[in-house]
Amino acid sequence: MDDGTGKYVPNDVKVSAATYYNAYYNASNNEAFMYDASYLKLREVRLGYNFKNIFRPTSTAKLNLSLIARNILEFTQNKDVDPETLALRGNQILPGTEFLSIPSTKSIGFSLGLTF
Repeated sequence: MDDGTGKYVPNDVKVSAATYYNAYYNASNNEAFMYDASYLKLREVRLGYNFKNIFRPTSTAKLNLSLIARNILEFTQNKDVDPETLALRGNQILPGTEFLSIPSTKSIGFSLGLTF
């Protein structure tokens, strides 16, 4: 630790682990942790086709097949943080803040629908 004159002095100030980590993770007013959060996200794409009259020519039954993809593309400067996630700090909700939160899940699936 610097004693103010440029000389090194051992740090003998004892603090609890809770006090240390509270001070370490308190980034509420630290500009070093701020960045441009502009982003563009392709949230959901659904590609489907309806099959009509699949059983008989006079039937009203329809079959629908769809491919669904969610959160597959995101354009942003910071790939490590999803601005849509919420962070919890104690009982406080911090939208757009990355504080040990996980990103949105990417998924691909299909849908099968049959109506009579």
